[in-house]
Amino acid sequence: MRIDLTDPRQLRDLLKKYKLWAKKRFGQNFLVDRNILQTIVECADLQEEDTIVEIGPGPGVLTTELLHRTKKVFAVEIDRDIIPVLRETTHFNRDKLTIFNQHVLDFVVPDEPYKLVANIPYHLTSPILRKFLPEAAHRPQSITLLVQKEVAEKICHPQRRSVLSLIVETFGDASIAAIVPASCFFPSPKVDSAILHIAVAKEPRIHVAPRLFFHAVKMGFAQPRKKLKNNLPAALLAASQIDGDLRAETLSIPDWERIATELEKLTLKNSPKNSV
Repeated sequence: MRIDLTDPRQLRDLLKKYKLWAKKRFGQNFLVDRNILQTIVECADLQEEDTIVEIGPGPGVLTTELLHRTKKVFAVEIDRDIIPVLRETTHFNRDKLTIFNQHVLDFVVPDEPYKLVANIPYHLTSPILRKFLPEAAHRPQSITLLVQKEVAEKICHPQRRSVLSLIVETFGDASIAAIVPASCFFPSPKVDSAILHIAVAKEPRIHVAPRLFFHAVKMGFAQPRKKLKNNLPAALLAASQIDGDLRAETLSIPDWERIATELEKLTLKNSPKNSV
């Protein structure tokens, strides 16, 4: 008989069997809402031939759904204590599941097409998005994550950009599929969550090297509440035709691309090999 992991009572009994509890240091808040689970599955647009990367599967509430609908799942779980629980709940599809007991930032992304679907530790949202977008040798076809509501809203805000929202915008289109109340988790976190979906573009939406582009972005956002002229050299702003009285959050991808291009020119001009 299969355990219903969206039933808090059955989940508690299962964890108790293994003498476990959710670990705060790993950001473990287990989803216990069947409707939200189905929304994640629908949003991810899972197909029978899909390969899935899941981060922090925990006891396997999402993992079991992924295994039921796709070809294979790579589950990245740092907590070695909970892996026996995951093996028990997924034994029906054990041949489809590969478990990696490691930190997600040490995980080597697949060199085949894959989708990223996960209820992630919220403190790792930015590092995870950087790893799977600008830093990835092979980016996913799409990303569907349960993240903190406030973070999802900032990523999707059309007028007030951030370093993280620019990372996402450069590599895809983000949208919020649903807001998820804290009561949908066990134990309940202190904040509400959201299902964030990113349709990843085949190529980045910039014509300069991503490393150079995001170096310029980070310079511009060094003091995000101050005007650009406090963060970037006047010569760079003038060459880029950017008003120094603007704030970084108002600039678009083409604006940052111009800044990155001019930054590279200034760097080459001032390099030792070009000096007299």
